[in-house]
Amino acid sequence: FTLSVDTSADADETIEIRNRRLAYEVAEEIAAGKSDVSKRDALVDAARILLDYGSDIVGAVDMLTAAEMWSEARRLAILRCREDLVKKIIDSAASYTENLISEFSEKQT
Repeated sequence: FTLSVDTSADADETIEIRNRRLAYEVAEEIAAGKSDVSKRDALVDAARILLDYGSDIVGAVDMLTAAEMWSEARRLAILRCREDLVKKIIDSAASYTENLISEFSEKQT
């Protein structure tokens, strides 16, 4: 009896791993921009797939950050109680802002 329970748990884990791998592959394909949607929309769609089908909060936050969707990335990180990701998002947004200010200053001179 114990053996059948362990086998079932292993099968569930294998299905979960397969689903995560498939979600990652689909998200990467979408993020690569091989469709007619904008790069930003493709990254947002890829983030949704990673989150919904792969349960990959880190990957979803990375995609949203790449899409410059910091508020949505922050919302998800807070929802999942991931303060480490919140800090990563804030650092990314601050870096992006610094780059924009630097570019703007260069264009002014």
